[in-house]
Amino acid sequence: MFEIMLVEDDAGDLRLIREALRDVTLPVHLNVLTDGEQAMEFLRRRETVCPSLIVLDLNLPKITGDDVLRKVKSDEDLRTIPVVVFSSSRSPAQIAHAYQLGANGYVCKPQELEEFLGATRTIVEFWGSLAALPSQNSSHWKRHAGESGREGDNSPDSRTLGATPSHPAG
Repeated sequence: MFEIMLVEDDAGDLRLIREALRDVTLPVHLNVLTDGEQAMEFLRRRETVCPSLIVLDLNLPKITGDDVLRKVKSDEDLRTIPVVVFSSSRSPAQIAHAYQLGANGYVCKPQELEEFLGATRTIVEFWGSLAALPSQNSSHWKRHAGESGREGDNSPDSRTLGATPSHPAG
C-alpha cells in the first residue's frame, strides 16, 4: 500500500485530488490533514504509519507549508520521506525557497480541470511506481509501529483509494 500524507486546506482541491486518485494504477492510502499543525502532530504520533510520500500545500493555517517542510527535512527520522509541494504559487522565488528547504519536487497546481487531475495522478504514479524510495524501516518508525501494535491511523480523514479490485476507490 502506498501511504500518502496530503496536507491541503482547500476543500475544492481536496475533492479534485481524491477524484484523480481513483484512477491511479496502484493502491493508495490517503491521510488528509488540513493544516500544518495537524501534519506535524500526525508525523509525531506513535501509532502513525510512515507515509511513503508527503504532498504539501504551502498556504496552510496554523503552521505554514514552508515551516512543515523545514521541520520535516531537519528531522533525522523524517527527512528521507519525499515531500512534493503542490501549490498554486508560481513565484520563482517561492519555488526556489521550497527547494532550498529540501522539497523533493514542486508542482504548480494547474488551472484547468483535466490538467489538475493529470498532474495529481502523475505525482502519485511517479513516486509510487517509478521512484526508488528509502525503506520506511528507520528506527523511528520501527519503534513507533512496535509500540502501538496496530496498523493504520486515526487521522482526521484517512481513506484507501486505488483502481484494483482488492482496494476499491472510496
